[in-house]
Amino acid sequence: MRRIPELDSLRGLAALAIMAFHLNPPAFAPGWTGVDLFFVLSGYLITGIILRHGEERGFLKAFYARRGLRIWPIYYITLGVLVLANPYLPKPYSLESVPYYATYTQNVPLYWKGTAPSLPTFDHTWTLALEEQFYILWPALLLLSGRKRVVPVCLATIALAYMAREGGWFSYDHYSERLLIARCDGFALGGLLAAVLSGEITPRVRWGVAAVFVLAILYNGWGIVAAGSATGYLGLPTPPNPARTILAVGGLYFGLVGVVVLGVGSFWLLPLRWRPLAYLGQISYGMYLYHYPIFWAVDGFQLSYQQPWSTRTVKVGLTLLVAVASWHLVESPILRLKNRFRYDSVKSAEAAVEPRLSAESKNL
Repeated sequence: MRRIPELDSLRGLAALAIMAFHLNPPAFAPGWTGVDLFFVLSGYLITGIILRHGEERGFLKAFYARRGLRIWPIYYITLGVLVLANPYLPKPYSLESVPYYATYTQNVPLYWKGTAPSLPTFDHTWTLALEEQFYILWPALLLLSGRKRVVPVCLATIALAYMAREGGWFSYDHYSERLLIARCDGFALGGLLAAVLSGEITPRVRWGVAAVFVLAILYNGWGIVAAGSATGYLGLPTPPNPARTILAVGGLYFGLVGVVVLGVGSFWLLPLRWRPLAYLGQISYGMYLYHYPIFWAVDGFQLSYQQPWSTRTVKVGLTLLVAVASWHLVESPILRLKNRFRYDSVKSAEAAVEPRLSAESKNL
């Protein structure tokens, strides 16, 4: 699958939105929805990979190896640095939660306790825990159900998440927005989009995706107007009506990603092909992972939102510098190892090209 710069730009915008939210939540309430854009993008891309390669020999081995190479290295490096630095902080944090963070299960105790051990400087990684849990469950679920049942599985998953939120698992003292069962509709919406776009792209498909996008814009816009503000509608970050609002936000990003994918290369998407923005998308994982610890460090490990713009500029600048260094010095070299875990169809395509290139080279 070729890289789509427009989707890289969406990742970059999502990371910037989350950073803006953590700089000053009341001033930029919509920023927390950047995580839902990440979820929809993950669902779309991972489901697309499963649809293209899921039936190939050794698929799961290659899939999990490639995911691990992308997600694990800088995650564990960051966690290790925080643990090693902890004794030297003005007020060290309890490290009892580290085993949970090390296994991407920091949100799991919420299912039965309503609370979970926390490492404040790494607290934002609950979203990465959901991603990892999704990566474990989703391929198996789709492979077992079969290609023809992808759409029904996605719709059932969306309904499950809605009911989990509507059923009362969602409250400030329970934090069920951090549970996969209550947030899996974002991934499933991305999966549904991948399934829809994997077939013939007819005018009906194009109009359908566009219609979802427009309706989601209208619904969310109406919600903001009715609530009197974006904060009143979206919350900080738990909405007053999480079941409907989070689904509506997911629908908005379903439509946005769909419209972008269908319009790849078009003139009106030219801003999303701006190289600096697409580059932010490439380093967006590092931006997301590093920004929270850096914000805490700059604030003296007591996160503050009432700060001058100069301090906020330092926070963002340090995050970008660390993310750029991480991409070029750590992530990119490690990602080259993905070539050792290619999917069978990719290997076959390369094997078919090599003899032709060899023959052409002899004629030069």
